[in-house]
Amino acid sequence: MIKCEPNKDRYIYWSDQVEAPHTTGTRARIFRYLRKTTRDSPQQIERRLERVDRTGTSAMINGWLTWEDEEGPIFEQRGMVPRAKLWEFCALLKAGERDKAYDLMTPFEDVGEVRRG
Repeated sequence: MIKCEPNKDRYIYWSDQVEAPHTTGTRARIFRYLRKTTRDSPQQIERRLERVDRTGTSAMINGWLTWEDEEGPIFEQRGMVPRAKLWEFCALLKAGERDKAYDLMTPFEDVGEVRRG
């Protein structure tokens, strides 16, 4: 999970396996989503959310997607989604505006442009 900004109630359940968001919402909505879609207990989910609130991510890899990581996550091997643009990016995807979402991305250094199509 990723919290977009420290003082806003905006969370993204992002999969590093498929490199895409599963869902977005408030802390309460994400809690309900995880209760329905995982086997985690309410206490386990609450601990994960506390880690997200504290560090910006539920990831336990040191430094990855924390508040200091401005690069953000990889999206479908197309490029990176900067943390500052994550919420807008997810909203555009949800609205079916993929090209506009791609415009917010940063390309991989060795590629030079975001892969589209």
